[in-house]
Order: sequence, then structure tokens, then C-alpha cells
Amino acid sequence: LGVIAGGLLLGPQLGVEGFAWGALVGAAVGPLGAGLLEARGRIRLQLRVAPADPGFLQYLLLAAPLFVGVSLLTVDEWYDRWFGGVLATGTIATLFYARRLLQVPVALVGQAAATAALPTLARLHAQGRREELDRTALRTLQATLSLGVALGLALALLADPVVRVVYVRGAFAEADAAAVVSALRLFAVGVPGWIGSQIAMRLFYARGDTWQPMLLASALALASIPLYLALGPRYGADGLAAAGALAVSGNALATLGLARRRYGAPPFAPLAGSLARAALACAPAALVTPLLLPGLPGLRGALLDLLAGGAVFAALATPGLLLLGDAPLREALLGLLRRLRRRR
Repeated sequence: LGVIAGGLLLGPQLGVEGFAWGALVGAAVGPLGAGLLEARGRIRLQLRVAPADPGFLQYLLLAAPLFVGVSLLTVDEWYDRWFGGVLATGTIATLFYARRLLQVPVALVGQAAATAALPTLARLHAQGRREELDRTALRTLQATLSLGVALGLALALLADPVVRVVYVRGAFAEADAAAVVSALRLFAVGVPGWIGSQIAMRLFYARGDTWQPMLLASALALASIPLYLALGPRYGADGLAAAGALAVSGNALATLGLARRRYGAPPFAPLAGSLARAALACAPAALVTPLLLPGLPGLRGALLDLLAGGAVFAALATPGLLLLGDAPLREALLGLLRRLRRRR
């Protein structure tokens, strides 16, 4: 809302700077306003400057790796700009537009689940309930990775109508859309990796361990550079998108492996089973959906393609996931369906 309001109110006078001011105001008001609403009537707030406070020092110690370390969740976009800048004109823009669409399923599942799971995992750790913590973490990973498979596959199948609906207008032509569609389909392969990386990091954060995962993430970010150097010059924007998908998937696997070595959990076999079952459940949808896309021209045609393709994919994939998916996935889907029915 801040970005939109800034553009509408200040755009005529300031141009693009109006959007920047809206983003600044929204970034300040959003998090601060949420905290004030939560504290209203229950917590007395006051200004306090205490740099030597033990709690503040503990926070700095925990947060220090996040200040100085980097991970592929951040530097993948840097690499696209660095290595894309020496490739064909438009490479950086193509990857930028594709990445914004990739972030929708990643945020809906990975970021949301990671944010919601962290307090529960931290509470279980603080209470010494290790077995319950491991069980909760495993079920969270099983459900989110399975949803990541389904959403990544849907994004790849519907990439063309999605890009045309969201972007094609004005100076953004059909030729531009084709390049974004191609990159988006490769990015979509990494959706489970993006989701898994976010959940895996919380397995450490819940235990107050921020150094080990960030050191690993920083090492992996550096080690992945040859992959971008190899694929980018040879395949252009598609090569960099593929490098990002492969790198972030490796990051998720390595982070989960470190958690397994450090804490004895999560086990890999149930996670591999969840991924395989989700892929099998979505196979009929993957085969049928492309055959039923009308392929109509124009914005209206793209919207009809998106609605028809999305409906077909959901109609075929949802029963398959409920039938073949594991218990955590079924519980997540049934909970979502119940919430949707209540809203109606």
C-alpha cells in the first residue's frame, strides 16, 4: 500500500522517486504498526537506551552472522546482475521479471511457514522437548516441500499465461515475454529448494545457533560462482536461471545435511518419500494441463488460459495430493480447504 500510495500521490511530481518514498514509509509503518497493535493495552512501551543490557548483547551475538554472512537466498539475485551484465542486453531485466513471479509461491509457502514455525520450534527447544521439536520440524518440511513441488510444477506449466497477464502491456512486448517465460520455467525447478532452504535455516535459529548455518551458506554462495560462470555465458538468461535453481537446491540439501549431522534430524528418507509422492500425485495434472490450454491471443486470452489451466491443474492435482500425499501434506491441504469454505 505504501508503494502504491507513493506512486499515486507523489508520482506526478517526483516520478519514480514517489514510489521510493512510499516504500520507505510502508517499510517503517508496517512492522512498527504491527508491533504497536499487538502491544496495545497489554504492554507499556517506553524509550530505553541500554547498550550494555545482557539481552541486547545476546541479540547482537545471535544476529552478528546475519549482518556479516551471505546466503544464496540473497546473492543469487546479485549473481544474476553481475554475470548477466556482461551478457546480451535485457538479460538482467528478463531475470528480474521472472524472479518476481518465482517469489510468489516461495513467499506463500516457504517464507510464511518458516515465520510461523520458528516460535513453535524455539519454544520446544527451550522446554527441552527434543523429540517433539524434531517431529514438528520433519512434518513442516514434508508439507512445505510437497507443496513446493506442486506449486513449482504449476508455475512452470502456466508460465506463459502468467507472464502475459502480469507483464505484457505498453512497451513490454510478446517477444520480451517469451524470454521471461523461458527463465521462469527454469527458476520454477528450484521452488522446493527455495522453500527448503528457508525452513532448514529455522532448524538452527530455533536452537539459538546462527553461526553454523550462515558460515555454511556463505561458503556455498562462494562455491556456486563457477556454476554461474559455466552456464551463464553458454545459455544466457536461461543458464543463470538454471544455475540459481541448482545452487539453491544444493543449498537446501547441504543445510538439511548439516542439521542432520549436528542434531540428528531431520531424516532424509521421509523427505525424499514426500517429494516423490508429491511428484507422482501431480503427474496427471502435468500431462493434461498443457493439452487443455486454449492458447488464445491478447490479454483476455492470456487470462482465460491462466484461469482454465489453473482450474485444470488444481482439479487434477488436489485429489492426487490428498490420495497419494503423506499425512503432513494432507493435513495442510485439508486445513486450507476448511479455511476457504469458512470464508465463503
